[in-house]
Amino acid sequence: INKAGGTVQNVVFEDIHNAANNLSAVYASGLEGTATITGCTFDNCDWDAIQATPVAGAVLTITGNVFDTDNTDGVQQQRYVHIQSAANVDFTSTVTGNVMKGDTKQGALEAYFFADEEKINVSHNYIEDMADVCILDGTGALRNDMVFPAYKDAEKTELYQPVAMIATSAYSADYYPTLAAALIGAKSGDTIQILAGTWGEDAIGKLDEEGEYTNANIVRYKSLTIQPAEGAEVTFTSTLSLGYDDSSTANATMTVKNLNFDGASLALSNYVQVNVEGCTFKNGTSNTAGTLIVQDSCCKNHKTTGDYPASQVTIKNCTIDGSNDGASGIRIRNSGNVTITGNVIKNTAHNGILFESNGSVDNTPVKTVSITGNAITEWDVGNVADGGRAMRLDFGTLAADSAVTIEGNLFRKDETGLDKPDFMKITGAGAATVSLEKNDWNNELRSTVSGNSDYYTVDTATPVALAAVVTTKKEPVAQIGETRYYS
Repeated sequence: INKAGGTVQNVVFEDIHNAANNLSAVYASGLEGTATITGCTFDNCDWDAIQATPVAGAVLTITGNVFDTDNTDGVQQQRYVHIQSAANVDFTSTVTGNVMKGDTKQGALEAYFFADEEKINVSHNYIEDMADVCILDGTGALRNDMVFPAYKDAEKTELYQPVAMIATSAYSADYYPTLAAALIGAKSGDTIQILAGTWGEDAIGKLDEEGEYTNANIVRYKSLTIQPAEGAEVTFTSTLSLGYDDSSTANATMTVKNLNFDGASLALSNYVQVNVEGCTFKNGTSNTAGTLIVQDSCCKNHKTTGDYPASQVTIKNCTIDGSNDGASGIRIRNSGNVTITGNVIKNTAHNGILFESNGSVDNTPVKTVSITGNAITEWDVGNVADGGRAMRLDFGTLAADSAVTIEGNLFRKDETGLDKPDFMKITGAGAATVSLEKNDWNNELRSTVSGNSDYYTVDTATPVALAAVVTTKKEPVAQIGETRYYS
């Protein structure tokens, strides 16, 4: 097919072969126009059944073809469909409704370096071996998720949509029908990519049958990252619980990034290090413990011998909108060092952030806690008498060389409740260093907030006074009786 394009329709290509084993049945080199290959049969083609190298503006359509090989001696059968542009080229390609059977030397479907994924459709094909797929976008990122949904059978009667994939190399991936299956199949250090979709309880799956814990005990030792596939929008509508809640910390790290939760919570238990970044939670949750829960990252009981890294929990750039009655937005229990930064937490039934420590379990009395740059609004939405605060931090008993930094946060609440202080209560601080500087306390003045138990209480040995707050209001220069003067 020349650069201007053309149509190949209802043609049978069989035993296409030359002495150099590099003969393609259809070749569209430097395609600039529109090329269509449809309704054809390709059987035992030497190099690529279809090879195309499109340039910007090209349109390539490959539909309703059947590809097969019987591995005849001397016939290379390298790939069925091979589309490769230069890096980040804006072309359009539709490869759908094809049947790809047999075992090629390299791949069944390969498409490389497109600039705009919205112009590439490689789904709704039957591919006998999904390991023979390689889709790379213009940056070289693996985008094999784009081949789904795919047909489960050559008759194209039933579609298959996996929930997760794990890259096995820079060019291939394994696919899993549930997140639980991916967790079982993963190796420590793997990234589990969740494919685009809204996923409920069935998609999450189960690690074990009721009363059995074989897989759960294996999975808990794996350090993993769970995140959407490149460009995918992922929403879970059922609570996702990872780890194993038995007050015994495993020497493993769990990272969760950029997932959405609708009416569902995320609970991470007994990982020595936890990172949650860029996740969103809305419409509350049935979990009364909290919306985002991290627990027991520094238990006195370790699951394995040997050195553990320092316990570290990081929650960054998440949005939490709503929680169940009595539940907090973020709940952290028995954790070592903690960083909570850049989050938006609003409309929680109880606390915005709750930190709890149980001395019989927590083995890290020396902690570095940093809670900075968060916006916490409308906590304790019912304004009940024993309601929550923006932050309720109970450290048990912190060691003297601990440091608690709560700075640069914004607190907003239209109606304060009946339980004081509404904004912050800290217990167990002991002789630790506590800083509450440069927070915005409902746009109030420093003179109003500093030392005022209606805003915060801290049980440190030395009372905490505020040197600075963030406010648009101006401090008075003088006061006579109840009258303040500003100039």
